[in-house]
Amino acid sequence: MVGDARGHQAVQQSDMEPIRIFISYAHANAIWLRKTVRDRSGVEEANPWDLLTYWRNGLRRDGAVDFWYDREEDEGLRGGDVWRERIFEEIDRADIGVLLITQEFVQSAFIRDEELPRMVARAERREMELVPVLVEPALWEELELANFQLTPGRPTPLVEFVSQHEPQHFKAAMLEVLKSLKATVQRARQRSGGAPAPTVARAEPSAAPVVRPLVQTVAKVETTAAPVVTPPAAQGKIDTLVSSEMAAIIARLGIPADHLMVNETDGSVLVLVPEGEFLAGGPAESEGGALFKVSLPAYCIGLTAVTNTQYARFVKETGHRAPEAAEWGTPKWKGGRFPDELAEHPVVCVSWDDAKAYCDWAGLRLPSELEWEKASRGTDGREYPWGNYWDKSACRNDGSRGSEDTAPVLAFLQGASPWGCLQMSGNVWEWCADWYHEDTYQRRRNEGSDLAHIDNAQSDSGYRVQRGGSWFFDKPGFFRCAYRFNSRPARRPDYFGFRVAGNPWHPVIRQVQIPR
Repeated sequence: MVGDARGHQAVQQSDMEPIRIFISYAHANAIWLRKTVRDRSGVEEANPWDLLTYWRNGLRRDGAVDFWYDREEDEGLRGGDVWRERIFEEIDRADIGVLLITQEFVQSAFIRDEELPRMVARAERREMELVPVLVEPALWEELELANFQLTPGRPTPLVEFVSQHEPQHFKAAMLEVLKSLKATVQRARQRSGGAPAPTVARAEPSAAPVVRPLVQTVAKVETTAAPVVTPPAAQGKIDTLVSSEMAAIIARLGIPADHLMVNETDGSVLVLVPEGEFLAGGPAESEGGALFKVSLPAYCIGLTAVTNTQYARFVKETGHRAPEAAEWGTPKWKGGRFPDELAEHPVVCVSWDDAKAYCDWAGLRLPSELEWEKASRGTDGREYPWGNYWDKSACRNDGSRGSEDTAPVLAFLQGASPWGCLQMSGNVWEWCADWYHEDTYQRRRNEGSDLAHIDNAQSDSGYRVQRGGSWFFDKPGFFRCAYRFNSRPARRPDYFGFRVAGNPWHPVIRQVQIPR
């Protein structure tokens, strides 16, 4: 009898129409759907974040379920398909839409303007159900999802459980998503007229461990107001102020024209970072212990680090000391000059005071560490400027440099930040304006008030903040956007540099247009 029942159950499930699940995601986040990943040596290994396999295994007792997403290896978009039409066709056939929400998902114009509205419209007509899964930190409130339950519940994304390095928490969060998906599959099957999949009586599992949700505090950090200056009526062209190579790279980066400015004193190209919130911090105690929201006024920051060519102009006009000495490493300058081949490399062997003196001469300033962090990671709390996964080929580091030290400041375009800033990870550690306090980010996260006094108070250690990692290091953690390095202000080894910052429409900054 048992054997007959099992045979009947198998026939019943095989006769069912499969429940079709469409997965909507940003291609930058495809790792969540991959079965394997490559380790540092290039060897394929199982991907512990493979949601698709986890869901498929978890839904085996729920009848036939077909997943679709636009990858050829998973029966997705095939050669010759018109991808837009095929995606719309699959959305219209789907019983369930699973949304893998990340900031890349939120920022995708196609998802936001075409894919998601089509799914929401079908869901509102009760033709399909949506399961929005919060995978990585994102400003998901900008999406039309007010009527749909977010999974896992606000505000902790799946990647936060991973960063806590506690596997049981990640598994508990994954289980919550699977439960939601199973319930949705059952509703979809009942709606389509199919019998619910057979269930097997079993003891209830013990409660999942309680994980403290991410604290979302808003810390308003004030900056000194600069005089507001209306942009000149006759806009300059970027190629009349900077090199043609710079102009071409700016065009390739796709930075909006109204987000570009040039400081004519030193030739720095600066990128506007608009006013607003971003996710700062990280899991380390010195990073606040978790992501938290910070609101900053608009500011602009150097597209690149300051180069030897720029620094030579400063030395010539002011008589400031040349960077010819280093307490560690090898100075690049000798006799007041640098090798021609290093003209567009970042200047190194500069102390914090050297960097500040340069900024004073140029009419600019060093960025605060919060400004530096927002310029590096955008608004979504990503780990690295290019995304959430370490890629040694995306920046200059000890694992990607060969026999060289620094790289030209216009190299590694693939590692650009969301605002277009280059080499916010790698090449040289960059000085920030702030004194270093171990508990600064903890206090910013917990107090959520005007904390300018923290920035202005000298640290007992006498150290200043640095960010970004350098060519001399290879540990991935040093290159994270949230990592807070520090050093004595007088130090000037051959892997310290800096970039400039300023306030929009400051008198020394001109807005420019680039030829497209």
